[in-house]
Amino acid sequence: MASSGSDLGEFSEENSDYDQNSDDNDYDENVDEDSEWLGVENRKQEQLNKHIKKSSTDARMSHMPRKQMPTDTESDDDNSDVDVAPNSATDIGSDTGSDEDKSLRPPVFDPKDENNPKIKLRQIFSSFKELKEAIRTWNIKRGRSFKFVKSDSIRVRAICPKDGCDWCIYVRRMKGDGRLEVRTFQKKHKCGFSYHNKSVKSGWVGRRYVGIFRENPRLDYVSFKNLVMKEHKCHLSRHQGYRAKKITENLAKGSEMDQYNKLSQYINEIERSNPGSTVIMKLVDDYCDAVTGQGKFQRLYMCFAGVKQGFLAACRPVFGMDETFLKGSTRGVLLTAVGVDANNGMYPIAYAATEGETKDSWIWFLTLLKEDLKIERDYEWTIMSDKQKGIIQACEAVFSNATHRFCVKHMHSNMSSAGFKGAAMRKVLRKAAKATTPIQFRRRMEAIAELDAEVAKWLDDKDSTEWYRSHFSTYPKCDILLNNICESFNSKILDAREESIIAMMESLRYFMMSRMQENRDRARKNGANLQSAQKSRKE
Repeated sequence: MASSGSDLGEFSEENSDYDQNSDDNDYDENVDEDSEWLGVENRKQEQLNKHIKKSSTDARMSHMPRKQMPTDTESDDDNSDVDVAPNSATDIGSDTGSDEDKSLRPPVFDPKDENNPKIKLRQIFSSFKELKEAIRTWNIKRGRSFKFVKSDSIRVRAICPKDGCDWCIYVRRMKGDGRLEVRTFQKKHKCGFSYHNKSVKSGWVGRRYVGIFRENPRLDYVSFKNLVMKEHKCHLSRHQGYRAKKITENLAKGSEMDQYNKLSQYINEIERSNPGSTVIMKLVDDYCDAVTGQGKFQRLYMCFAGVKQGFLAACRPVFGMDETFLKGSTRGVLLTAVGVDANNGMYPIAYAATEGETKDSWIWFLTLLKEDLKIERDYEWTIMSDKQKGIIQACEAVFSNATHRFCVKHMHSNMSSAGFKGAAMRKVLRKAAKATTPIQFRRRMEAIAELDAEVAKWLDDKDSTEWYRSHFSTYPKCDILLNNICESFNSKILDAREESIIAMMESLRYFMMSRMQENRDRARKNGANLQSAQKSRKE
């Protein structure tokens, strides 16, 4: 017992170093009262969830769309298709940075998803434009229509116009940063899929296919319309298709005014990338815009260096001239000069977009062409055209000594206008024009006189070198009777004639460049056959 008592005595109060006041101070300094009891953080989270649920119920009752105002029992249904956000996106976790609060942050719309948007409750949009585009795309992707019933600087509300369908979305501007938050979102449509969707607009379609049009600028209207209808499973009317394609072209290439403003840059780029080419732009004389101080476009002439070199090296001194009307926003006419290659095919030389087919515009065009082709002895050259007054006067002014042939087809048209009509007249006219010797020509003219003396007299008044083969000069070694080389060129550029100025010039350049490369490849592939054909022709 003695030993036991001595052991306990070691821990007696008077021998102990324990100080209660010191222990209380250590507790206050090192222990957090908020963490004193186990599970207190879970309790705080439960209180937060109750607050969120209560706010959701209040917001649902205040923002519920028409046709669906729930009862008190419906508002607590977790399986409802209507999602309603709290009154403010800043109500949850705005003043803390914990992991729990990060999971509660609202999703932000990603512009990369604009072609297939995903709309969610409490989602944030940066602008009304982005929001409306997403709503339209979201509905079109599902074959549904919609309409905006409220759209101002604060809120946007859209519903489904079909009877019995409760789809709706309500978006409101947030306080502070001005972004937009989805407050109410009815996810499902009760209406069926609609192929004739009124929500499909030309502007929406046009903005979707800018990239495709840049990759394939020659995409025609029918292919464009079929592509849209196939991808979006919607109907596109004829006028919608044309407007959508025009919008796509403007976005891809720039509007008409943008292209005219960039003409100087385009000309500089052509001259830089194609040294030796001739690109001349003429402005309206004595015109200056009062606001911008700029001139007004009148004409644009273009002749590439490679085309000039190829024509002078391998083509005969013959070319045809023609004009064709421009059908797009670029009003006026396109003047063209087309030569004949060694295979008797067309060889486009130069072209110019002008304000109209006038004597002045033709003289301007032919003067530049004469300089490009370095024509000094014009009596060696042969020009073919129709009998338009402006062309005849321009040729007399610029190529006064050149031989001027007229297309037999246009000759027959003039003969019909003079009162000599009928299939028989056309037949005898062509037979006379194809005569290769003067004797053969006189015999066929006698046949025309027997048929109608007035027709023979009308033809006798025409210059002998203008229309019949037997009196053509042998120097150019070309006996064509029709100006179909120009007609063929015009038929190949139908789409280009509907485009704006720079787009049209680029289409013409692409056509000429690709055609020359195709002919070059074909000649290399069939070189042996071409040599045999040339040899047999000489024999």
